[in-house]
Amino acid sequence: MKSINSILINTSNLHSGGGVQVATSFIYELNRMNKYDFGVVVSSVIYKELVNLGVCTNCFNSFVVLDAKGITALFDYKFQKMLSSHRVVFTVFGPLYSWKKPNKSIVGFAQPWIVYPHNEIYGSFSYLEKAKTTIKYFLQWLFYLNSDQLIVELQHVMNRLHKRLNTQNLRISVISNCVSTIFLNRNQELFHS
Repeated sequence: MKSINSILINTSNLHSGGGVQVATSFIYELNRMNKYDFGVVVSSVIYKELVNLGVCTNCFNSFVVLDAKGITALFDYKFQKMLSSHRVVFTVFGPLYSWKKPNKSIVGFAQPWIVYPHNEIYGSFSYLEKAKTTIKYFLQWLFYLNSDQLIVELQHVMNRLHKRLNTQNLRISVISNCVSTIFLNRNQELFHS
């Protein structure tokens, strides 16, 4: 691992769904831009996707494959040590489960259960399921609040966070998702099936 002045891109907690696509695309684009002044930690699922795309993983300051699974990441010594060895940690989608907050923690927020807790699905839950869901997302929210900045993909999510959760002191930015350049390259193996 490199110096404490470096930046860590954290995708170790993403194992399925759209978060994997976003994280894979983000690291793919960093690799294409020749911006290697980062440490990167990825889940095994994202690592497999990067290998399939031919991403040069040894180009980064450090590159670690580690599967962080929810709040149990708090008890993963290797993961916690990695966080403390970087000045800035960007968690593509959070929350970031850490005992000690990095100097700067930037976290992607994509948790609709926090901004829209009493949705149609919630209404169909039993009392016990409602209680478990409420506790789970309350704990997640506490870890989100430990961030210096949240990144959301849509303006209405930022508005909802500010309005519903009184986050006026928390810095929130909107950065929309985009089309990865991999889809612009007709020669990519992805198109030859």
